[in-house]
Amino acid sequence: MKRRVFLGAVSAAALGGLTGCTGGTPGGASGSTPTSDAEANSIRYLVEQPEDAADLEKLRTHLKTYEQANPGTTVKLEAMPSENMRTVLQTQLRSGEGPDVFSWGSGPGYAGALAKAGLLFDLTAAYAQYKWPVYAFAKERVTFDGKTYGIPGEMETIGLFFNKKIFADQGVQQPKTLGELTAAAQKFKGAGLTPIAGADQEGWPGGHMLSMALGSRIGSKGVDALVSGQGSWNSPDVVAAIQQWHDWNEAGLLGKSPTSQTTDGAAALFYSGDAAVLPTGSWAIPAIDKNAKFDVGYMPFPAESGAGVFTGGLGSGPFVSASSKKTDAAVKFLNFLASPEHGRWTVEELGTIPAFPVDTTGVKASPLFAQVLKDTSTFSQGTGDVGPNIDVLETDRFNDVMWDGMQAVLSGQQTPQEVAESLDKVAKPPTMSTTTTHVPPATRRAQARLGIALVLPLMAMVVIFFLFPLVNAIYYAFVDFNGTNLNPPFIGLRNFIELAHDPQVWPALENNAIWIVIGTAAPLVIGFALALLMWRVQRASLAYRVAFFLPYILPQVAVGVVWGWIYDPTRGWLNQVLDAVGLDRLAGGWLGDPDTALYAVLGTAVWATTGFIFLILLSALRNVDAELVDASRIDGANGLQRVWYIVLPQIMPVFLMVTTLTLVGGFSVFDIIFVMTGGGPAGATDVLGTYAYSSAFQLNRISYGTTLALVITVLAIPFTVALNRLQRRLSLQGTGA
Repeated sequence: MKRRVFLGAVSAAALGGLTGCTGGTPGGASGSTPTSDAEANSIRYLVEQPEDAADLEKLRTHLKTYEQANPGTTVKLEAMPSENMRTVLQTQLRSGEGPDVFSWGSGPGYAGALAKAGLLFDLTAAYAQYKWPVYAFAKERVTFDGKTYGIPGEMETIGLFFNKKIFADQGVQQPKTLGELTAAAQKFKGAGLTPIAGADQEGWPGGHMLSMALGSRIGSKGVDALVSGQGSWNSPDVVAAIQQWHDWNEAGLLGKSPTSQTTDGAAALFYSGDAAVLPTGSWAIPAIDKNAKFDVGYMPFPAESGAGVFTGGLGSGPFVSASSKKTDAAVKFLNFLASPEHGRWTVEELGTIPAFPVDTTGVKASPLFAQVLKDTSTFSQGTGDVGPNIDVLETDRFNDVMWDGMQAVLSGQQTPQEVAESLDKVAKPPTMSTTTTHVPPATRRAQARLGIALVLPLMAMVVIFFLFPLVNAIYYAFVDFNGTNLNPPFIGLRNFIELAHDPQVWPALENNAIWIVIGTAAPLVIGFALALLMWRVQRASLAYRVAFFLPYILPQVAVGVVWGWIYDPTRGWLNQVLDAVGLDRLAGGWLGDPDTALYAVLGTAVWATTGFIFLILLSALRNVDAELVDASRIDGANGLQRVWYIVLPQIMPVFLMVTTLTLVGGFSVFDIIFVMTGGGPAGATDVLGTYAYSSAFQLNRISYGTTLALVITVLAIPFTVALNRLQRRLSLQGTGA
């Protein structure tokens, strides 16, 4: 679910039976006894950073009531952006330095994976002691191998919000079938509106799209059969569910380039009254109530012959770290989070719905929230059907294929049938070798005592920050390490063989090649041209140098975010400028179109790096023999000849140096692509660096990701060595050696 955010962490709530992720058996979680009463009663509570900072302060104030009711107890509230939680949290838990209580997703792929790694404290006894009244179906989502590890998160639904005013103005009733919704969308398009605010730049909304269409088509039992392996993901129903979004997109009913539209951008379209329908979840209700200046309705994704069903799931809930030394205090705190009083507080203050009975009599709620309260009450009592949210029931690898597949369909790279075949293939678990091995690191010959004393600090840095990671990477490339198995099995060359046959590697390598050629040539040419223009400029020289160099020192994350706004298909100034000058036919979804996404990101990188090359080459030009240049001018040499025969040879060592830096950057590029597209749409901007990251940290295939990283290193070494040798040779020639 998208809602891996603070609200789920605060509310011990869930929509059971509807969420989950990669499976797991508990890894023997147990807590240590505290060393002192004072230490035991001070616990760290890590939640996900809320979209509204005011919500964090509400929680902080609310926790004071718990501290007042439990003198001597202190809850240290910490918040972390949700996008950082997946890697940072697991690293902290494995190191034993993690929080005592933390928010995390329910289901086998989230809590289950941590339980399998032995990182969660077993709460089975606590459930028996405190008799927490969590709904049975929700409790199942935090129970693995017979042990219960947490309190499930808040109940959520996913459906279609619609602008009642637009519907009324266009004479359209709330659609009761899929055909009626399609007809309404076509009418809205004819009126110059965005019929459905499609947004899939981030990837995960594609999972919601499939979940909604498939849940309404085959119901919860049908989706459960697919997830449990009793059905085929290559079935006609799955293909038809994907086809529906494809057909809407082809008909222009999802707006401009949904793969380049963010969820925030789609929501802004809806709030402004420019879009009639917004596909999203109940977590968006507070923002809709705040920003929409019109009446909003909420309906499930329609079926072909009926109203369809809502898609539902669970948000993040609280868990206790297995390494916590304060488990007694942590469990007592969880008892507070599972209390009816806290549950009602989350309903009133945060607009979330706990996964246990709460008296909502007298609660003031907007019409939208009141509807969700009623719907989730029906679901929790088992009297209504609700389609499961697929991404929290499936594995990370499956989700990656699903998200990329939906992006590929919406960007025209794959057909619905091809995506369904990929889903069916990835749903089958891979096999793994069981042989193990270990390669010890090599030793070094001792040097003279004085030499060792002088060189030891540098040697230590080289060993710690270069040799050890390199040897470790080589080791991991020959084993199957997923980040949790302490004795990974030896698999020989299997990672390299898989790499050679991996269909995602070669497009990524091709993108690397494009990046290397354009990303090296363009900054060099532009930077050198700017340096030549500024060579003899004296007035305001410092101001020009600062202006050109400034983009290089800006954080790549900031650069990526700002240029993402510039490329926005609906509100970005690039498309607005093109429209204003009559070139609207050139406007498009720059980051959502697979034909332009890589070059759009590449253009951003060129803008950011050219200033560095400009400044280095300008410094080199200051050392060029001006008399030779003037003499060549007197001899009749034109400007191009003077640059080629006089200037360039004198700065060639420096020119090769910056060439080497940009070339290596082309092999190792990661951050700007990760920030702007994440490798999407559907892998169109994936390079080896982003693919290695997603393999290692999103799919937990550490060994395969390390193998990809080694390939990057191996490919870069020959070019770097050749350029360095050429640079050294030219330097020696310049000194007469």
